[in-house]
Amino acid sequence: MSYVKQVGGEHYSGTEYQHWDMVVDTDMNYLQACATKYLLREKENRYQDLDKALSFVKKANKRGIRALHPDDFISLNFWLEGVDIPVEVEAAIVYVADADYYEASILINKLMDDECQKEMKGYVNQG
Repeated sequence: MSYVKQVGGEHYSGTEYQHWDMVVDTDMNYLQACATKYLLREKENRYQDLDKALSFVKKANKRGIRALHPDDFISLNFWLEGVDIPVEVEAAIVYVADADYYEASILINKLMDDECQKEMKGYVNQG
């Protein structure tokens, strides 16, 4: 694998083996790749990115996008070992890769609820 510098997007840094490498190495479907990309983003409007991820999960479910081939989970697991992400995000990525869109949706909705709670606490603390 040859390294190609990612331009911008510090929210994906932390490892030389980037999200796009994982997507290519696992032959992940476009809809699954977009869902996992938005799950990983740590930008200011986290809620919106999670909502985008949920939209891609719903579309993948509607289109009947199947799970990764079992051999491709080796590359996915290798990639997951190299990134520092919350356990819930990792689980959601695995659900998406396994085409368990029901469980992925539940987990993403929980993450969205958590973001709402954080935002509400921020408003209360302001005062």
